[in-house]
Amino acid sequence: PAEINVQMVPRAGGRLAARLSGGRPDAYSAGKTQGYSICLPEAFEQAASGRMVRISLCVRSASGLNAAEFRAAYSTNEVGNSGWHRFEAGRRWQTFSFDYDVKPLQNGNGDFIGILPGGADAPAIDISYITAEVFDRA
Repeated sequence: PAEINVQMVPRAGGRLAARLSGGRPDAYSAGKTQGYSICLPEAFEQAASGRMVRISLCVRSASGLNAAEFRAAYSTNEVGNSGWHRFEAGRRWQTFSFDYDVKPLQNGNGDFIGILPGGADAPAIDISYITAEVFDRA
C-alpha cells in the first residue's frame, strides 16, 4: 500500500504549506483514519460531542496546472465518522468545507481529521490551513 508523503513547501511571505502525496484509494475513514491524520485536542472532542462540526481546508494542486483530487473525513474514533468527502483542488488556493453531526461521545477515544491525497500516481496537494469549528445544530 502507498504511504502518504508529507513535505513542507515555502509560500509567499515566508509562510509554509504542507504538501501531501501518495495514499491508498481504499483507505478507511474510521478510527485514526488511514489518511494523513490530525488528532484534535480532548477539549475539542468534548465540545464537539452531540454537536455539529465544520471542517475547512485551504488547498491547491501542487502541480500548479492539473486538478488534484483529495478526500477529507472527521472521525470520532468511537461513535462514527463522516466518511470521505471528495474534493478537487485547482491551481489556485481554495477553501473546501464539510459539516458532520457528531454523536455524543461515550468513552472519549480521540477525534481525528483525516486527509487523503488522490493516490500514488495522482498530483500532490498543498494545504495552507485547516480549521475545525463546533456549532449547534440548526
